[in-house]
Amino acid sequence: MGGCPAAVGLEVKATQVVRLSLAGARAKVRTGPPSDDAAAMEWPKWAGVLPLRLTAGRPEPDARMANPSLCPPAYVGAYRRRPS
Repeated sequence: MGGCPAAVGLEVKATQVVRLSLAGARAKVRTGPPSDDAAAMEWPKWAGVLPLRLTAGRPEPDARMANPSLCPPAYVGAYRRRPS
């Protein structure tokens, strides 16, 4: 990205990478409504979807900037997350 200097010194030292060994993991990933069978729908339990979305908010300047009145670069204000 334009305007981003390479990480150096303390930034590199403060960056950590975590690796985890997992014995098992599960995920239910799909698009559209649930596809449970009719028998599952007879259970006396709630069924449905809790939609989660990731959205970008307004840029927030770092109060420690030498000139906090500077506007963010155009690419920051125009950022939109691409659908996955």
